[in-house]
Amino acid sequence: MADKKFSNEEAIKFGWESLKENLGFFLIAGAIIFVIAMVPTLIQEIMKKNDSGSIRIVLNIVHFFFQIMGMLVSLGFVKVTLKLIEKKKVSVSDLFSQYPLFLKYFLAYIIYAFILICGFFLFIVPGVIWAIKLNFFPYFILEGCGVIESLKKSSQITQGSKWDLFVFGVILSLISIAGVLVFGVGILITIPIVAMAEVFVYQKLKSGFKFSENLVK
Repeated sequence: MADKKFSNEEAIKFGWESLKENLGFFLIAGAIIFVIAMVPTLIQEIMKKNDSGSIRIVLNIVHFFFQIMGMLVSLGFVKVTLKLIEKKKVSVSDLFSQYPLFLKYFLAYIIYAFILICGFFLFIVPGVIWAIKLNFFPYFILEGCGVIESLKKSSQITQGSKWDLFVFGVILSLISIAGVLVFGVGILITIPIVAMAEVFVYQKLKSGFKFSENLVK
């Protein structure tokens, strides 16, 4: 196994440079993601003030639709980061282009969430460890891996780097919080930085790991 260490500073710098090079796209994409994420919250507020059964049914359907759309766009955004790190052109349509992989992503996400819930019930620490180990599964889904295979490969590439990834995650969280504190609109800047820094680390870990086929099967 090759050295898999990465530099937090280098990753954040890459995220910042990627933002500057694709500022127009990221602002548009960020606005789309923000709107899709906010609609379910707005619907919940409307439902609190409306007792009509028929209207609540419609609102529930719309709420569910936007939740699914949010997951689809989040997968599309990961695809965007993979294309950008490979110096490929991207467009807004890329955000909605990964629907053929949505079912695999959804099933992997359910398993991921279930594992994390179990881990957090076991005095939190196991949940944090498993969150770090399995965090990169969407990238492998996009690269053609199956549901379980994507989770296994994420676990493999994080071997020996969990503490580094924990520190990296704390740094990304602080950047995200800073974006929220700047009147909320700062997230349009911090989301791309965080996403591009994360895909940078993913590529570093993946390139430094020789996969063991017996662990994949």
